[in-house]
Amino acid sequence: MLAATLAQPQTLAIDLDADHRLDTVALKQTPRQIEVTVRFGDPSRAPEIFRFAVDPNREDAVCAVPVYLKREAAHGFMVVDNTCDSLHFFWNHATHRIQYWRL
Repeated sequence: MLAATLAQPQTLAIDLDADHRLDTVALKQTPRQIEVTVRFGDPSRAPEIFRFAVDPNREDAVCAVPVYLKREAAHGFMVVDNTCDSLHFFWNHATHRIQYWRL
């Protein structure tokens, strides 16, 4: 079951940058790393890619796989691993980029 979950990329359609175009969030994961790619509905914007190790001893990593995407509020999403605090992604209107935070 774990291998099948890791092999299948998960996607989420959400208007992250509030431009009234759906953006696509894609999640890929292996036993050692996850990758979150945001492709914007505006084709002139370059995708943003975030990579995180799988390591319960690091603050800048997820604790375990599999992880999954979950919509959060109108313009945000989370990467959830059900083991430690989720990664919360949002559109920063000041920098015009995706940012994330974790408790």
